[in-house]
Amino acid sequence: MAAANKRGQLLIFVWGVSLLITIVAWMLFHYELQSTACYFRDNSFFRDIWPPNAIALLQMPSLHYSERDQCAFFAVRSITSLTLLVGFIILFAWTGKELRSFRIKKLPLIFPALLIGFGILFIWLDKFDNYNGRYAWLGFHSTDSINAAIIKSLFRIYLYYWLLFCWILSLILYFFPKSAPKTPSPTSKGPLDFYGP
Repeated sequence: MAAANKRGQLLIFVWGVSLLITIVAWMLFHYELQSTACYFRDNSFFRDIWPPNAIALLQMPSLHYSERDQCAFFAVRSITSLTLLVGFIILFAWTGKELRSFRIKKLPLIFPALLIGFGILFIWLDKFDNYNGRYAWLGFHSTDSINAAIIKSLFRIYLYYWLLFCWILSLILYFFPKSAPKTPSPTSKGPLDFYGP
C-alpha cells in the first residue's frame, strides 16, 4: 500500500511540476521573452515538440492574433508537451517493473488501442473553426482570445498524455502481467509423499 501511494504521489508530482513550469513559461513568454518564444513558432524542431502545432501554424495567417500572441501560443504548447514527455519518461524509467502494481485491472488489448487512437484523432483533427453544439466551447474558435486558446490547448495536451500514460500502462499489464504468488493446495502432497503412506 505504501509503495502504491508513493507511485501515485510521483505521478501527481510530475503533473504538478509540468503545470508550474507551464505557468511560469506562459508569463515569461507573454511579457518578457518574446524573441525566445518565437523560436517555438519559427523553428520546426521546437514547434513540433507538440505535433498539432503544424496544423495551427497553417491557420495563423488567417487569424487575428498578433506576433507576440502567436509566439506565446506555440511556445507554451511545446513547453507543456516537453515537460510532460520528460516527466513520464522519468516516471517509467524510475519505477520500472513496479508500474505493474498500479491498481488497474487487466483489460483486453483493444482497450489501449482505442485509447491512443482516440488521443491521436482528438489532437490531429482539432483546429480553429466555428464549432456549434453543446460542446462547442471545447473547440478552438477564430474569435477566441489567445489566453482562451492556450487554456484549451493545455486541456488537450494533459488529456493526451494521460491517455498515453494509460495506454503504455495497459500494454505493460497485458504483456507483462504481475504473477500471483503460488499457494500450495492443502490436499497436495510433497515430493516425498508421491507414493502415499
